[in-house]
Amino acid sequence: MNEENRSDEINLLDLFNVLKRYKRLLIGLPVVATILSALIVYFVINPTWEASAVLEIGKVGQTSQTSQTSQASQASQASQASQALVEPVTNVVTRMMLPSFAKGSINSGVFKPEEFNEAKAFYGTLKATQIKGAELVEIKLRGPSPELTNKLIQGAILNLQKMHLVMMQASIDKNKKQLQLLSEDIQKATAETDLLRKKLFDSHNWNAFDATLSATLLKDKSAELRLMIQSKLALEEQLTPSRTYTTRVVDEVYISEGPVSPKKQLIMALAFLVGFFVAVLFAFVHNGVTAKSE
Repeated sequence: MNEENRSDEINLLDLFNVLKRYKRLLIGLPVVATILSALIVYFVINPTWEASAVLEIGKVGQTSQTSQTSQASQASQASQASQALVEPVTNVVTRMMLPSFAKGSINSGVFKPEEFNEAKAFYGTLKATQIKGAELVEIKLRGPSPELTNKLIQGAILNLQKMHLVMMQASIDKNKKQLQLLSEDIQKATAETDLLRKKLFDSHNWNAFDATLSATLLKDKSAELRLMIQSKLALEEQLTPSRTYTTRVVDEVYISEGPVSPKKQLIMALAFLVGFFVAVLFAFVHNGVTAKSE
């Protein structure tokens, strides 16, 4: 047992002697590695800033497709209509990662011609992810300066908004057309109702059957008119900005206060550790080779 302890003490002493013999290397190499990494991160690698934004996907107020002969059903369904996303969130995430989207963002009008090439290079950093449990998309990208980084994310947002405006325009036009037709029907129904009411109350020579028939027709026409008015109000609600809107930014775009890369302190610390590890490894390998040659 004493021999084993003595052997361990000798081995540790040998290790210490090897490290002491190569102490200049063990100190110098990490220092040199740290200095080189500092020169690289401060003078070679360009700093980058990060921009991020949360987008709410645009929605279009939906109305049901019903025939003119089913006004009761139309009013009921229109009043209970829900909003539909202009584009599914998963599709938005996929779309924003495509090269064609980057091209459209560059041509969004926020960049000067001399900035096109630089913008094209940095759109490769664009990342889009769906926020869990919400119909929201978070986008992040990096740029060489706060100003250009802001332009990059604004270009991406404008490009997506333009695409969604095109997608939702067909639904908006359809709703407006339905609203126009419904307004015309209301005018006709109003005129017919007024005429029936005038005939009913102005005539004094009708028999009981004619009076009852006219009163029934007036009641049915008035009910139909009320339903059409309800449908019109529901359609108008669908077209309000609170129900139909394009994709928009939640809160505001965030630009990092300082560069997010390179991580200067981290890189220098890693360079020091790697330099020290290489120095220790070289010391033991060189010592072993020297010992064998002797």
